[in-house]
Amino acid sequence: MSISASGVFDKPDIERQINFNQGIRQSIITAGLVAVFTCFSFVIPFWINKVWKTSIITELVLIVGLLFGVFRWQATGGLFCIQHFSLRLVLYFNGYIPWNYARFLDYCTERMLLQRVGGRYRFIHKLLQDHFAQMDFKQD
Repeated sequence: MSISASGVFDKPDIERQINFNQGIRQSIITAGLVAVFTCFSFVIPFWINKVWKTSIITELVLIVGLLFGVFRWQATGGLFCIQHFSLRLVLYFNGYIPWNYARFLDYCTERMLLQRVGGRYRFIHKLLQDHFAQMDFKQD
């Protein structure tokens, strides 16, 4: 990721994505680390309270910490990971994609139907590109 002039993180360029599902993996790592550190920041006072037997309500602190960690996980990419996995399950169980989609795309690349560009794929043959571009998709 790069930081733009406004200081906001930009999406990674296509050339930088070299692995299949690289964005999802990075999202899982980022969301997991944020959630762990958030929960840990609430567990430290909980542990201190247990050791020193102070008057803070320990169970409430622990529950709030865990809930806050889950919300932070969801806000930093966890929800996106769940949506991605749910979509993959629906497409697989309806018979639209194979379970190991990366292996299928690599197989198509070996057969010269697709070309891998960074972490993405494109059709090599112009006629095939035009055919899929002009298709009318029916909606149920």
